[in-house]
Amino acid sequence: MRYAVVSSDDVIVNLIEWDPASSPWQPPEGMTAHAFADGPVSLGWHWNGGAPIDPTPPPPPPPFVPMQVNATQLISALDQRGLLGAVDAAMAKADPLTQRLWARAAVFARNDPLVLSFAQDPLNMTPAEIDTLFQLAATL
Repeated sequence: MRYAVVSSDDVIVNLIEWDPASSPWQPPEGMTAHAFADGPVSLGWHWNGGAPIDPTPPPPPPPFVPMQVNATQLISALDQRGLLGAVDAAMAKADPLTQRLWARAAVFARNDPLVLSFAQDPLNMTPAEIDTLFQLAATL
């Protein structure tokens, strides 16, 4: 059977195969041996009173991307990135309805066709760059 040899501070310091019924071996002083089911385990992991636990922290969650920002935030973010002039020039050439929608929108959604349109042309932005723009806008 597999055993984890665990230090007094609950760190796994050794992994052994041991049959307590047929071997008089005992763990070193100040340590304990705990049987555990087959599964992943490594030296340096922690013992949780009944199972080995990987002490490696889980990866951080992906950065939050707001699904919408208000017009002031988006325009300010475009300006900070030096992109507002290109968007303004594209809007000046757009049809009257698009110009009105751009000028009167209070909120812009991340997947708004107008946002996706100017992000593609004239800005040539990737989806990740649009996310970054919205993340910046949310802080303004």
